[in-house]
Amino acid sequence: MQTLGTLRGMTQLRRIGNTVAGLVLIVSVVWYAYSFGTAEARVKELCAKIREGDSVEDLRKFAAANGLGPTPSEKGVAYIVERRTFGRYGCKVVLGDGHVKSSEFNFAD
Repeated sequence: MQTLGTLRGMTQLRRIGNTVAGLVLIVSVVWYAYSFGTAEARVKELCAKIREGDSVEDLRKFAAANGLGPTPSEKGVAYIVERRTFGRYGCKVVLGDGHVKSSEFNFAD
């Protein structure tokens, strides 16, 4: 049989757990809202830093350091997107002969 003190302790523990869960939920929603709200400017700036003539290896290192993926191949058109926004914002990169030919901002809607 549980005593009144034990029940109060469980109730207080449950309140603390609910508060922690609520705070985690609120922080998560704010984080994703912030991520999507600032994504366009952030990714446009990243795309502008990809210069014509950069090697594919340099592009891969840049992408890994800035949360962009997937890893581009040696030639063709590659879309390296920001993982933080689940691929909605990214860069369209034209590659040829192992080097960047052009880079521009891309929004996948």
